[in-house]
Amino acid sequence: MASWDDVGRIARGLPEVAEDSARGHLAWQVGKKGFAWERPLRKGDVEALGARAPTGPVLCAYVPDVGVEAWLCRAPKRLAKTWVENRQGM
Repeated sequence: MASWDDVGRIARGLPEVAEDSARGHLAWQVGKKGFAWERPLRKGDVEALGARAPTGPVLCAYVPDVGVEAWLCRAPKRLAKTWVENRQGM
């Protein structure tokens, strides 16, 4: 399982990413748009998960659907285009 250090290292490794701490929880943004953040489990989460509920904060990622990369869908269009073009050349 990835640690919070792993998550931060990967997020900061993407172009033009800023790391911030909102309400004591880490968050990552590209072009002033958040794409990943940590948050505590809500009471309803714990009730729904019961004994399976993890301890500590969970990672949230903004994606329009399951098949899209979290950072890419929030990056400015020019940056996303450059990123995709560079990956196609790999």
